[in-house]
Amino acid sequence: MVLTCFSGSASGWITRASLPGDYWTLIFETLIWQMLVLSAVIVMYRFRPILREQLPQLLRHNTPWKTNIGIPATQEIIAAIISTLVAGIMTYLLIRNATPKQVLFSLVFCFALGAGIGQSLMPNTNPIAIFVSPGLVAIGSYLLVILRFDDSTTLLASLYSGSESGTGFLSQFPGSALALPIDYMSAGILGCCIGIGIVRAAADEMDDEPLPAESA
Repeated sequence: MVLTCFSGSASGWITRASLPGDYWTLIFETLIWQMLVLSAVIVMYRFRPILREQLPQLLRHNTPWKTNIGIPATQEIIAAIISTLVAGIMTYLLIRNATPKQVLFSLVFCFALGAGIGQSLMPNTNPIAIFVSPGLVAIGSYLLVILRFDDSTTLLASLYSGSESGTGFLSQFPGSALALPIDYMSAGILGCCIGIGIVRAAADEMDDEPLPAESA
């Protein structure tokens, strides 16, 4: 995440790329990053019991582990769909330029909101499907650019002027396509973790509250 802040914006890539065709490269890159992220999540999940045994002094309270990584069930898939739709719409609307800070903070906020809504509507303990939502939004945004623009001239005109002549808002350059795959896989995943964490912490807090004593 820290390195992403200093890695530059999509503006530099756009000036060097052959548009819109090079967005296929970003789609391929997104798939690679997504597989790496999911692999890292699974590895951390598998090694956690070993670390608990080796470092008992750090886990004195022995907090129960309520996350179960595995093949997503229907409820987890629906939660991921909700997260993808909410975050996708929000990133389309909020990202208006390729400034790194604007892109990253928008991604964190949008995916925190999307994952939080998905988790609250479809509570589950398997977040692996929601962690796919940044990749889905990225690929959808890049495909939208490929399908919407036929050449670089039209694309750049839409990007720098805000809209094409004679077209509506939905035909403008999608702001979500200004985020690079590394942005989605860092800020997007971070946002998902924040959203899921807030909702699950609130749910756990409610479960831990003592029931009011019945009046005699």
